[in-house]
Amino acid sequence: MTARILVLFLVFNLAASTGCTSAEVIQVQDYHGEPVQQPRNIYVYDFRIDDAQVLLADDKGDPNQLARDVARAFSLQIVKELEDFQIPIERRTGTFDVPENTLAIYGDLVAVDEGSAPKRVLIGFGSGATHLDTLVRLYVRGPQGPEQVAEYNTTSQSGKKPGVLTTLPIGMAVQGLSLMLLAIQGGVATVGELNSAVAGDAKETAEELSDSLKKLFDEHGWLDEDPDAAPF
Repeated sequence: MTARILVLFLVFNLAASTGCTSAEVIQVQDYHGEPVQQPRNIYVYDFRIDDAQVLLADDKGDPNQLARDVARAFSLQIVKELEDFQIPIERRTGTFDVPENTLAIYGDLVAVDEGSAPKRVLIGFGSGATHLDTLVRLYVRGPQGPEQVAEYNTTSQSGKKPGVLTTLPIGMAVQGLSLMLLAIQGGVATVGELNSAVAGDAKETAEELSDSLKKLFDEHGWLDEDPDAAPF
């Protein structure tokens, strides 16, 4: 394997490693109040980042920017996943509000760990793994203002598959590690460009969350109900 091919092979696997994520969504609070009519609209707000614990891959990044990027990726993916519900849905970036006949999805980024892309692809087995924790809340308009109807804890992290270098002969592995470091330093592939797995965590979490929300909507009859009908 030539040096150029080996570098491209490692770079490709580094980029591909951003898609190996597992996510878990746990409902920690359900609604037991007055019946709620099917919402006519769904608003998805970018999650709060104020209290998020953010760990960067290096000292050069901006933790607040990473948190904002993850929050944006999360809300955009939630909108995409819930479009199949046939209820008008949109991402909102302004002040949090819950109008009449609207379900609002809002919450907090709890923890964001960018991990290390080179470690993930070169070493694997969970080394350099990303991690994302969120708290998701659903609101409707109640008599006194926004009223919470459900809450979910979510957690996701990149996978633990073996790294590329563990599958190569020792001589080629050492050569590959050296070439990869040179490639990153030389601009062939920068960690910032390839280390987007944490955004992948947000998308994977949103996909998993949509399954939980579908169950909730089914339980409330919102997917089949006429929005003008009486509350369930």
